[in-house]
Amino acid sequence: MIAVIHPSVIKGMIPAPASKSMMQRACALALLHTGETVISNPGASQDDLAAISIIQQLGATVSSKNGQLNIHSTGMINPSGKVDCGESGLSFRMFSAIAALSREEVVINGMGSLMERPM
Repeated sequence: MIAVIHPSVIKGMIPAPASKSMMQRACALALLHTGETVISNPGASQDDLAAISIIQQLGATVSSKNGQLNIHSTGMINPSGKVDCGESGLSFRMFSAIAALSREEVVINGMGSLMERPM
């Protein structure tokens, strides 16, 4: 077999997949920020979805539009009483410290393998 390759120009854009840990950190910062935060190309892993759920449980408003995540926060931690971290170890560690900023009692839950890890 003979393959012929001709010179050509390659152009375009390929969005890089979102980093799980960076997405969780961006959610935490958005929760602590007063105002609106826009995250472009947000991740959709279970850990990312857990982080989004957690910031909502801690008082942020989250909406999604045109591939962007819009997060509005007062900068104050207003917990709903319980925070569910799923199996996300980073979320558990990071958001437990953030939840401690609240004057209210917050119960932090995990599930699966998270319950067997040292915390």
